[in-house]
Amino acid sequence: MPDSQTILLPDGRKLGFADYGDPDGRPLFYCHGWPGSRLQARTIDGHGRRRGLRVIAPDRPGIGLSDPKPGRGFCDWPADLAGLADSLGIDRFLLLGISGGGPYALAAAALLPDRLDGVAVVSGAPPLDRRENRRDLHWTYRTLASVRHFRRAVLP
Repeated sequence: MPDSQTILLPDGRKLGFADYGDPDGRPLFYCHGWPGSRLQARTIDGHGRRRGLRVIAPDRPGIGLSDPKPGRGFCDWPADLAGLADSLGIDRFLLLGISGGGPYALAAAALLPDRLDGVAVVSGAPPLDRRENRRDLHWTYRTLASVRHFRRAVLP
């Protein structure tokens, strides 16, 4: 299945996504880690096929094929997720957040409860805006977190 698809969201931004697993399976939206993109879900393609899951992995704003959304926060993500689900004709779905995708999955769980059949977070990341939460990260993640305001210019 294609791993470089895009849709237009209601606000006119482009959202990139990949489609893995069983194309006729139960929909599972995959919130990728940080740093990461929709392509991270490629690692569970075979698992999705064997378990009858269609794994849909969107890029968050400003990542991969998705347009940025200046000033966005975690609570903006559920509307993007709902826009993607609507464009694919999906009413209800499962949601999986990996690492840095965990907070996004939890925001969707809070704001889209009547669309979700289940939510799981694996190795959820803490909020990285507080220094004490970054202290024990690997040095590469600490560096990326410390330059987060300059990330788009420095690491396109």
